[in-house]
Amino acid sequence: MTLLWLLPILAAVCGLLLAAALLRRWLPRLRAEFRQLRAAARAVETMSLERELGYQMQMAGQTPALPSASGASPFANGAWTVLAGDGGGRGWPVDAFYKVRGLAMHRGALHASLTGPKADGPGGQVWRLSDEACAQVGGDLAGSWRADDSFVDHLFSVDDNTLLAAEKTGVWRLSDSQWTHISHGLALGEKCGPYSFASWKGQVVMGQWGHPRVAQLGADDQWTYLPDPEGGWGAGVRTIYCLIAFKGMLYAGTGTGRLTGPASAVWRYDGTSWEKVGGAGIRGSWAREGLPFVLSLAVFGECLVATVSRPEDTPKGASSVWLFDGERWGPLAVGATPALMAESLIMNDAIVYKGRLVVATGHGTRRPAQVWMLDDSHGWRPVGPPELGQPGSGDGGWWVYRLCTDGERLYASTAGHRGAAKVFCFTPA
Repeated sequence: MTLLWLLPILAAVCGLLLAAALLRRWLPRLRAEFRQLRAAARAVETMSLERELGYQMQMAGQTPALPSASGASPFANGAWTVLAGDGGGRGWPVDAFYKVRGLAMHRGALHASLTGPKADGPGGQVWRLSDEACAQVGGDLAGSWRADDSFVDHLFSVDDNTLLAAEKTGVWRLSDSQWTHISHGLALGEKCGPYSFASWKGQVVMGQWGHPRVAQLGADDQWTYLPDPEGGWGAGVRTIYCLIAFKGMLYAGTGTGRLTGPASAVWRYDGTSWEKVGGAGIRGSWAREGLPFVLSLAVFGECLVATVSRPEDTPKGASSVWLFDGERWGPLAVGATPALMAESLIMNDAIVYKGRLVVATGHGTRRPAQVWMLDDSHGWRPVGPPELGQPGSGDGGWWVYRLCTDGERLYASTAGHRGAAKVFCFTPA
């Protein structure tokens, strides 16, 4: 009986010894084959990236023409100063906020939306900024939201007396120094909220995060959703990052909400239906898979400018700025990407300032944030505050989040870590 009881144990031991012997024999071969497969995968990826750069060089021949620059650069003379967030008694406490997400002019003064101490709050406020004084005007004030349970994304100036804020709980309107919650008709929640704004055919439109949709503001503060694209916005799309009117149609840029995924696309709405006009090589646009964001849309002359994210393995010479004339896309300044710009993961915003195209970049975990101007030779020149683009001291990453102008000055807001929320102001001489 004892031997019968031992037989299963002996069989198991023999099996383990046999498996160990086979493993010792085959493990080196398996490791070698795995290394070969990994090397092959890297080679395929490298070829794909090289093809993307070659594709961009080919598409550069159809890049729409930009307006000719006239006169000297607005940055030839002038200086940057910190308007708020430097801890010197101007604005909010220096370590209270993570980002200045929105900038907009309202009643002749710059307004900024803040979120912190982390990227998703829990605090959200709106401030009015000027050379004379900086003051909080939104969050626990004037009938607005609870500041300690909030985050605020974009601000949008409808007219000189009306400012909109995309806050965690919905859309808020500031008019005559009083806030009003105007979210009637919107389907919002803990995982879905307002994000971006634009004006189209005389009416305000809003894009959502969480559940990507576009809504239009009508009479009596009632929102109405536009129809979604047939088949949806695409795989992985979480947010309508930007909206703009261009040549009579409404354009939307989409993204994932993360630094990975193939969700970057541009759609346009003609009043009846949406058409995908950018991304996946459509109409000569970016063809690379895995671009997660179209971060901004701007109009420059007869062109629509789109800035897209820049994953870590993007070829250094590849462009992250694309131009669209309504029919075809083309990359801007291919092969002329400065090293600091090439290190940036994101290109958050673009603006036309005194006739020049200006873009904002950053990384988020390191310090290559900068403001760039397209010069007369179609190359990028750094024109931002001296504090940007410098090696960090362990305080986290930086990026320039938003650009805004009052027609004379240029404003740039920053983000990336607790205490990074600042607003810089460039004043030309």
